[in-house]
Amino acid sequence: MGRQLNRRDFLKLLSGSFLGGALAKWFPAMRVAEAASEEGKTPPPWHPFQSMKIVDSREVSGRRKEVIVKETVERADFRNVVDKRPVDFDLGEVKVVQHVLADGNHLWAIAVPLGKRQMVAYYGVEKPVIAKAERGREVRFESEARLLQIGEKKVSLLTLSVNGRLVQPKKSVGPKSGDPCGGCVDPLWGPWEYLTQHCVSTDWRCAASSCAACIGWCRPDPFAPLCVACILAWCPAWLLIICCNQWEWGCTSCGSAP
Repeated sequence: MGRQLNRRDFLKLLSGSFLGGALAKWFPAMRVAEAASEEGKTPPPWHPFQSMKIVDSREVSGRRKEVIVKETVERADFRNVVDKRPVDFDLGEVKVVQHVLADGNHLWAIAVPLGKRQMVAYYGVEKPVIAKAERGREVRFESEARLLQIGEKKVSLLTLSVNGRLVQPKKSVGPKSGDPCGGCVDPLWGPWEYLTQHCVSTDWRCAASSCAACIGWCRPDPFAPLCVACILAWCPAWLLIICCNQWEWGCTSCGSAP
């Protein structure tokens, strides 16, 4: 069932769907907030993906896919979320999608099923993305990996690594000013982390019904590994944020030194 979609075909698939339209255009943070509001949800926290605009997406297969997957499983973020243990997977079930951004940069989305109940989603850009987050703060994004648990009604985050370092949970955030994680002050001596919110539980039926590119994989069972992998690779990560059930605070790496 592997296939390639150009942008025109992709937009045809997405027409008539509010979330599909958002998916195709990668709306900036304000539009994502409006979308969530229309759906009766709390506007999602900001994520670097919201500053990216995709102009083309295509699935990677064959020898090129094999090389990309081999490199991905050795990346720092991937190794962090699997606790550096060896991983066994079926290459045929792995999804690799190359997203071309408006500025010519490339976002790689790789979903690696680990059995029937766990999945690693890896996202990396060829060139670091510098974007403005809340309050005008500048954020650098290079890569991230998520280890996910597939349940009966939701997909939950087990471990998250961003820019080569594990995200450290922050159980409580007080009202005092400043960044409780220290902020992006000094890459050598620190602090070199900033406060973020990340989704730890996703309503997967919401995600499956919003990702038109994966209808064929998801119609029988939205919790099947091939459906989950398809959504993670084909659909923008912030779409999953719109379908989020639970948020948690964490301290996230500021990335490599400017």
